[in-house]
Amino acid sequence: MANELAFLENGRLFFVRKDSGKPDKEEYHSQFGQEMKDRAMRIAQKNSWKNRTDGEDFLSSRQLWGGSGANGDADAEAMAVHITAIAPSEEPDEIMFALSTRVVGGLFVYNRATKKEQRLFHKEGMIISDLCRDSESGKIVCSLRNANGTAFIAMVGTSLCDQITEGDCIDESPSWVPGEENTIVYQSAGVGRNKAGFAVGLSSCAIQKLNLATGDQEEILHSSEYDYLLPRMDKEGNLYYIRRPYQTGAKSASALTTLKDIVLFPFRLGRAFVAFLNFFSLTFTRRPLTTQDNQGAKTMDLEKVFLRGRMIDAGEAMRNSKLAPDEAPLVPSDWVLIKRAKNGDEETIADSVAAYDFDSENNLIFTNGRGTYKMAAGKKPELLFKSNLIEMVLPLS
Repeated sequence: MANELAFLENGRLFFVRKDSGKPDKEEYHSQFGQEMKDRAMRIAQKNSWKNRTDGEDFLSSRQLWGGSGANGDADAEAMAVHITAIAPSEEPDEIMFALSTRVVGGLFVYNRATKKEQRLFHKEGMIISDLCRDSESGKIVCSLRNANGTAFIAMVGTSLCDQITEGDCIDESPSWVPGEENTIVYQSAGVGRNKAGFAVGLSSCAIQKLNLATGDQEEILHSSEYDYLLPRMDKEGNLYYIRRPYQTGAKSASALTTLKDIVLFPFRLGRAFVAFLNFFSLTFTRRPLTTQDNQGAKTMDLEKVFLRGRMIDAGEAMRNSKLAPDEAPLVPSDWVLIKRAKNGDEETIADSVAAYDFDSENNLIFTNGRGTYKMAAGKKPELLFKSNLIEMVLPLS
């Protein structure tokens, strides 16, 4: 049986199919996203003369034909289209996805058989993530980000998203609980603020369970030492989640010598300040502050990546891995996938896990950010395909 999957790589949607040979990978370009790009390009070209000087005629001609001029990088970033979430749809050949630009976001359905895209709804400033559809009821929940960087769980309707959770926190990764009607589990991290009201950090991520009909809420798992991410429950009541050490911020590099510290102190202080601000910009808005970060994302510089709310030293994780260089994990080995039974017994399923899901035969599909694997019960992981920066995997068969 062929392994068919969809996955997100750095905000781009791919479909991959593997039989016994080499995986067949294909990128999907959203029709709506392309229309947004074309519209932004027309507006930029129409208004470019307003800010043009005599010496910029040649520069403007390059912009007209797709070149990068003085504002080329900014224009490209403004037109950037990011796929932020994927989920199964009602029909077997359809997939639901959320799209976001700097201006507008929305929810769409793509039919792989007919090659047609349907827009369900869109709204200015909407950023949807972590879509999850209940196979029994057809209900869909997601995480929706506020303008202030907090996020809440929402129910997806026919024309909008209705808020379910609230508070000064970031609620993400909702999933339905099998056998318990109208019940979800999700991860939640509180926002820490100073006296002036500015966000200065996040608490560790806890796992919450919520009955949408009654409003009853239960904290299933919480620790001051660990983050618990991407919770899922199976029909037997086992809880799956990714556990990683909790960190309040980025770790500072150790100095080689005291003299080097003194000489480089001003530079390091400035760099640390920019990195600090950039970390919180990524955490609360998911957008970098510096053009260097934008360029790094485009060139797939895997030394530092931002994944699951954390800036990761991917270069170190890859160097410490025993796997082949092109499938070495982006996330450290202490990102472990745990299976927790009803009685509290825990079993480590895999390490260096960035995302996971289960296929129709209940086989585990997981990725370390570069290699994606299939693992049947009692068997060793089988490599399905490799890529660069895999954020999410969705089995289609």
